Amino acid sequence: LGVNISAPLELQEGQELLLPCSINAQNLARRFFSLAWLWEGVELARIGPTGILTVKQEYSDREKDGELRATRTGNGKYLLRLKPVRTTHGGNYICRAWPEERGEDGNFKQGPAQDSQPHNVKISPTGWLKCILSE
Repeated sequence: LGVNISAPLELQEGQELLLPCSINAQNLARRFFSLAWLWEGVELARIGPTGILTVKQEYSDREKDGELRATRTGNGKYLLRLKPVRTTHGGNYICRAWPEERGEDGNFKQGPAQDSQPHNVKISPTGWLKCILSE
């Protein structure tokens, strides 16, 4: 199982952060996976094996307001959107994926998780005025 994340290395405060993640595995189309986005080791959002999004309680208001969105965009492809970003959103992001096996009872059992390499995103403040003094 391979997990990859890509994102811009630097954004300005107020812009949109797009965090695409992809899973590479054998027989991808016939298997179930869950995928989560983590920021500084804290899970932000998770898409389960049936495509249901769950968001951690502290981010539920941002999700309700449309500032945090996560979707499955294709087979093994996922996308998290954060908008607007703040300087406090800078740091290391990773994607964590794990296979899910559906039992005869219909319930899923998680397999071993695999993390992407960390991706460091820097968020620069906006609104700074440059003042040039001349004699």
